[in-house]
Parts: sequence; C-alpha cells; structure tokens
Amino acid sequence: RLSQFRGRPVAVTFAYTRCPVATACPMTMTKFAKIDAGMGRRNIGELLSITVDPVNDTPAVLRDFATRIGADPKRWKFLTGDPKAVARAAESFGVLYYPDRGQIVHSQVVAVVDPAGKLATIYFGEMWDPETVLRDLEKARNG
Repeated sequence: RLSQFRGRPVAVTFAYTRCPVATACPMTMTKFAKIDAGMGRRNIGELLSITVDPVNDTPAVLRDFATRIGADPKRWKFLTGDPKAVARAAESFGVLYYPDRGQIVHSQVVAVVDPAGKLATIYFGEMWDPETVLRDLEKARNG
C-alpha cells in the first residue's frame, strides 16, 4: 500500500519485468537506477515500481528482477498484488494499461508523492530525467 510510505517522499512508476520496448520499462528502470544511486548519497526518499503485469510479476520474479538490476532494497521497492488492486493504484496515477499480443501496453508515468501522501509532481511519457526527479524528491522532503 502506498500509505506505508507516508513520512517520506516517494517516486512511483509503473512497469513490468518482461517489457520488450527499450524506450519504455527498461529505460525507466535504468533511470530509476540512477535515482537510486543518487538517493544513496542524499537519503531523500524512496522508489516504488508497481507492476502492470501482476499475473506474471510475482514477488519472487520481482525480487529476482530487482537483484539483477542492482536495486537497493532499502530504498527501492517493487510491488505486485491482486490485479484489481494494481488497477486501482494505476488508475489513481492516470496509468492506462491492457494486454496486447503477449505484451502489456501501458502509459509511462513517474510521480513524486510527498511525505503526507499528496502528489507533488508527475511526468507522463519518457521525457524526464533522474536529476529532476531527485530534486523533486528533495523539494517534497523539505516541504
């Protein structure tokens, strides 16, 4: 639950581990890895990646994926859950997704939620950079 992250700012994105589109989930995960590294030096918040493929992205699959990409489990969490709960979470951030020929087509979103649980900033698409999100997290942390 997102409410578990109250008290600290969190950057949230939606992705899935089998995504074959280089400019979608793999690029987002690469950028989040850069944010993760930057957060380690600044201790300014947490990262949250929510799967849009909860049937295939089980906790074990997500754990293995997080290890493969070098995510620090203290700062970067990967969530899955009941498909209806995932759909509600995605909808709350304006993320649309649907299965199509073995893939999950979905909108790209990165949001920063402040320590009170309110949306601080949101980026749609792939035109965002890790340093901007780090600054957004820092700003959200400092109020």
